[in-house]
Amino acid sequence: SVPLSVRLSPDELAYCVADSGADVLVVDAPNAGRVGAVGPDARIHDAAELDALAAGGADAPAPPAPDPAAESVVLYTSGTTGRPKGVPRTHAAEHAAAVAHAVQTGQRPGEVALGVMPMFHTMGLRTLLTSIVVGGTWVGQPAFDVAESTELILGQGVTSLYLVPTMYWSLLR
Repeated sequence: SVPLSVRLSPDELAYCVADSGADVLVVDAPNAGRVGAVGPDARIHDAAELDALAAGGADAPAPPAPDPAAESVVLYTSGTTGRPKGVPRTHAAEHAAAVAHAVQTGQRPGEVALGVMPMFHTMGLRTLLTSIVVGGTWVGQPAFDVAESTELILGQGVTSLYLVPTMYWSLLR
Protein backbone atom coordinates (compact mmCIF):
# COMPACT_ATOMS: atom_id res chain seq x y z
CA SER A 1 0.00 0.00 0.00
CA VAL A 2 1.03 3.59 -0.55
CA PRO A 3 -0.89 5.83 1.86
CA LEU A 4 -0.59 9.41 0.64
CA SER A 5 -1.03 12.64 2.54
CA VAL A 6 -4.28 14.52 2.11
CA ARG A 7 -2.11 17.65 2.22
CA LEU A 8 -0.39 16.88 -1.08
CA SER A 9 -1.23 19.13 -4.00
CA PRO A 10 -2.82 17.44 -7.03
CA ASP A 11 0.56 17.65 -8.83
CA GLU A 12 2.41 16.08 -5.88
CA LEU A 13 -0.25 13.39 -5.65
CA ALA A 14 0.12 12.61 -9.36
CA TYR A 15 3.90 12.46 -8.96
CA CYS A 16 3.71 10.03 -6.01
CA VAL A 17 1.19 7.78 -7.77
CA ALA A 18 3.39 7.62 -10.88
CA ASP A 19 6.63 7.24 -8.87
CA SER A 20 5.22 4.42 -6.74
CA GLY A 21 3.76 2.53 -9.68
CA ALA A 22 0.35 2.38 -7.99
CA ASP A 23 -2.42 1.63 -10.42
CA VAL A 24 -5.41 1.62 -8.05
CA LEU A 25 -6.45 4.55 -5.87
CA VAL A 26 -8.93 4.35 -3.04
CA VAL A 27 -10.25 7.76 -2.03
CA ASP A 28 -12.80 9.07 0.42
CA ALA A 29 -15.47 11.61 -0.46
CA PRO A 30 -13.68 14.72 0.89
CA ASN A 31 -10.61 14.00 -1.28
CA ALA A 32 -12.21 12.55 -4.41
CA GLY A 33 -11.97 15.81 -6.36
CA ARG A 34 -8.20 16.04 -5.85
CA VAL A 35 -7.28 12.88 -7.77
CA GLY A 36 -8.13 14.14 -11.26
CA ALA A 37 -4.49 15.00 -11.97
CA VAL A 38 -3.23 11.44 -11.50
CA GLY A 39 -3.95 10.53 -15.08
CA PRO A 40 -6.53 8.61 -17.07
CA ASP A 41 -4.91 5.19 -16.52
CA ALA A 42 -5.45 5.13 -12.76
CA ARG A 43 -8.35 3.07 -11.48
CA ILE A 44 -10.09 5.14 -8.81
CA HIS A 45 -12.43 3.57 -6.24
CA ASP A 46 -14.56 5.27 -3.62
CA ALA A 47 -13.75 3.98 -0.12
CA ALA A 48 -17.42 3.98 0.94
CA GLU A 49 -18.40 1.84 -2.06
CA LEU A 50 -15.62 -0.66 -1.27
CA ASP A 51 -16.70 -0.76 2.40
CA ALA A 52 -20.29 -1.49 1.32
CA LEU A 53 -19.12 -4.24 -1.04
CA ALA A 54 -17.01 -5.82 1.70
CA ALA A 55 -19.86 -5.65 4.21
CA GLY A 56 -22.14 -7.54 1.85
CA GLY A 57 -19.69 -10.32 1.10
CA ALA A 58 -18.84 -13.48 2.96
CA ASP A 59 -15.60 -13.72 4.90
CA ALA A 60 -12.84 -15.32 2.90
CA PRO A 61 -10.14 -17.54 4.32
CA ALA A 62 -7.03 -15.69 5.41
CA PRO A 63 -4.43 -15.51 2.65
CA PRO A 64 -1.05 -17.12 3.22
CA ALA A 65 1.44 -15.08 5.22
CA PRO A 66 3.43 -12.67 3.05
CA ASP A 67 7.14 -13.06 2.46
CA PRO A 68 8.82 -11.08 5.29
CA ALA A 69 11.23 -9.55 2.76
CA ALA A 70 8.42 -8.34 0.48
CA GLU A 71 7.37 -4.69 0.48
CA SER A 72 4.52 -3.99 2.85
CA VAL A 73 4.12 -0.24 2.48
CA VAL A 74 5.75 2.75 0.81
CA LEU A 75 5.65 5.92 2.90
CA TYR A 76 6.42 9.23 1.21
CA THR A 77 8.53 11.92 2.83
CA SER A 78 7.27 15.48 2.91
CA GLY A 79 9.56 16.51 0.08
CA THR A 80 11.03 19.52 1.90
CA THR A 81 14.27 19.21 -0.10
CA GLY A 82 12.59 18.60 -3.45
CA ARG A 83 10.06 16.02 -4.55
CA PRO A 84 8.60 13.61 -1.98
CA LYS A 85 10.61 10.41 -1.77
CA GLY A 86 9.05 6.96 -1.41
CA VAL A 87 10.49 4.88 1.42
CA PRO A 88 9.71 1.18 0.92
CA ARG A 89 9.21 -0.83 4.12
CA THR A 90 9.15 -4.63 4.25
CA HIS A 91 6.74 -6.77 6.23
CA ALA A 92 9.63 -7.77 8.50
CA ALA A 93 10.59 -4.13 9.14
CA GLU A 94 6.99 -3.13 9.92
CA HIS A 95 6.55 -6.11 12.25
CA ALA A 96 9.83 -5.34 14.06
CA ALA A 97 8.83 -1.67 14.42
CA ALA A 98 5.43 -2.64 15.87
CA VAL A 99 7.03 -5.05 18.36
CA ALA A 100 9.63 -2.41 19.32
CA HIS A 101 6.87 0.16 19.82
CA ALA A 102 4.93 -2.23 22.05
CA VAL A 103 8.04 -2.85 24.15
CA GLN A 104 9.08 0.83 24.30
CA THR A 105 5.64 1.97 25.42
CA GLY A 106 4.92 -0.95 27.75
CA GLN A 107 1.81 -2.01 25.90
CA ARG A 108 -0.04 -5.00 27.28
CA PRO A 109 -2.34 -7.53 25.63
CA GLY A 110 -5.75 -6.02 25.00
CA GLU A 111 -4.56 -2.40 24.79
CA VAL A 112 -7.15 -0.05 23.23
CA ALA A 113 -5.60 2.65 21.01
CA LEU A 114 -7.29 5.71 19.56
CA GLY A 115 -6.33 5.78 15.89
CA VAL A 116 -6.51 9.44 14.95
CA MET A 117 -3.02 9.91 13.48
CA PRO A 118 -3.12 9.66 9.67
CA MET A 119 -2.08 6.41 7.97
CA PHE A 120 0.39 8.28 5.74
CA HIS A 121 2.37 9.08 8.90
CA THR A 122 4.50 6.48 10.66
CA MET A 123 2.63 6.97 13.95
CA GLY A 124 -0.75 6.30 12.37
CA LEU A 125 0.50 3.08 10.86
CA ARG A 126 2.43 2.18 14.01
CA THR A 127 -0.59 2.45 16.33
CA LEU A 128 -2.63 0.18 14.04
CA LEU A 129 0.08 -2.46 13.65
CA THR A 130 1.02 -2.40 17.34
CA SER A 131 -2.64 -2.92 18.22
CA ILE A 132 -2.57 -6.07 16.12
CA VAL A 133 0.71 -7.28 17.67
CA VAL A 134 -0.63 -6.96 21.24
CA GLY A 135 -4.05 -8.37 20.38
CA GLY A 136 -5.63 -5.04 21.14
CA THR A 137 -8.30 -2.83 19.66
CA TRP A 138 -7.71 0.08 17.33
CA VAL A 139 -10.51 2.67 17.51
CA GLY A 140 -10.35 4.65 14.28
CA GLN A 141 -11.19 8.34 14.13
CA PRO A 142 -10.83 9.72 10.58
CA ALA A 143 -10.34 13.33 11.70
CA PHE A 144 -9.56 14.79 15.10
CA ASP A 145 -12.54 16.34 16.83
CA VAL A 146 -12.26 17.15 20.55
CA ALA A 147 -15.81 16.15 21.50
CA GLU A 148 -15.70 12.94 19.47
CA SER A 149 -12.22 12.05 20.76
CA THR A 150 -13.37 12.53 24.35
CA GLU A 151 -16.42 10.38 23.69
CA LEU A 152 -14.29 7.64 22.10
CA ILE A 153 -11.67 7.73 24.87
CA LEU A 154 -14.30 7.36 27.58
CA GLY A 155 -16.79 5.17 25.71
CA GLN A 156 -14.31 2.73 24.19
CA GLY A 157 -11.98 2.54 27.19
CA VAL A 158 -8.96 3.91 25.29
CA THR A 159 -5.73 3.05 27.12
CA SER A 160 -3.21 4.14 24.48
CA LEU A 161 -3.21 7.59 22.93
CA TYR A 162 -0.82 9.22 20.45
CA LEU A 163 -1.47 12.81 19.47
CA VAL A 164 0.42 15.91 18.45
CA PRO A 165 0.80 18.52 21.24
CA THR A 166 -2.01 20.76 19.97
CA MET A 167 -4.43 17.82 20.14
CA TYR A 168 -3.47 17.13 23.77
CA TRP A 169 -3.90 20.84 24.51
CA SER A 170 -7.36 20.78 22.94
CA LEU A 171 -8.40 17.79 25.03
CA LEU A 172 -7.15 19.40 28.23
CA ARG A 173 -9.00 22.65 27.49
